[in-house]
Amino acid sequence: MTIAPVPAPSDAQNDGDWTLGADAVIPQRVSLSPAEIDMLLRPDLSDMDGGAPEHVDDKSLPDLIDLRSPETLARDIASAVSLSLRQACEVDAVALMERATRGDFASCAVEMTDPGLVLLFGKEGAPVSAALVVSHSLANLFIEPACGGTGLAGQNTRQLTELDASILGALLSPVAAAFGDDYQLCHVEHRHRHAAALMPAREAIAADVAIAVGDDEASAKIVFIERTADETDMQGGQSSPDGLTAVLTARLARLSVPASRISSLKPGDTLLLGLPPDQPVDLLSGGRDGRLTAEGALGRKGEKIAVRISKRGPALKS
Repeated sequence: MTIAPVPAPSDAQNDGDWTLGADAVIPQRVSLSPAEIDMLLRPDLSDMDGGAPEHVDDKSLPDLIDLRSPETLARDIASAVSLSLRQACEVDAVALMERATRGDFASCAVEMTDPGLVLLFGKEGAPVSAALVVSHSLANLFIEPACGGTGLAGQNTRQLTELDASILGALLSPVAAAFGDDYQLCHVEHRHRHAAALMPAREAIAADVAIAVGDDEASAKIVFIERTADETDMQGGQSSPDGLTAVLTARLARLSVPASRISSLKPGDTLLLGLPPDQPVDLLSGGRDGRLTAEGALGRKGEKIAVRISKRGPALKS
């Protein structure tokens, strides 16, 4: 007489109870994968504050857009300026984006081939944080029709005066709302060296735009300081509003690898980073090329990779 072995029960059959009578059923031991071993070797950060893990963008998506890139931020501001021109200023004009760069605020604002008037914006009692630089041609397109003239593009030989600055300031002051709540026009300057002296020594985003006024176009530049969700609003001293999000990137290292090496990579190959095991992770605000916000130690919490902050803000300079 042959007795068939009793099959091991499944989780579903026993509601997770792996006992059969008085004898425990021990599942067969399996080896750990390299990824599981690597995870176990990471420092245990289980004492971190609880809560669900943060959302991580799927970097495998080829069409993933960096929402904090200079081009995206500049396009958003240009769109807001266009709406302000149309609705608040009641001018038939729009700002057409051409390119965006990062750089020193004053340098970005005054470097134009045809500089005219500089409109400075900010919050009351706070440093200037945005500027609209209009060319001579654009100034004529705005000012002359407001005074009963024709305002033809290209007529930029007339020297702009303080009266022109006052007229343009009265006409375009509502554009301040495009840069944020509680922003206002601080000053309009026709002397560019003086305008640069009023600007803070901070990094800014500069958007080269063509502003179409009716059927004519002329050049302008929109310059503004990027404000991220993880920093204090330096203009007003208020914390960033709840619900605002920003791209936060954890960066361990960058490699310069010959193209021939990359094309020959296959599963199992190793790239040596040349870093010590305790190398801190850089946390960047604003995408892969954003501002260094904090440093942290890489570890694990449960089955998830985690980062414990070790330095932040001014401590990064020490």
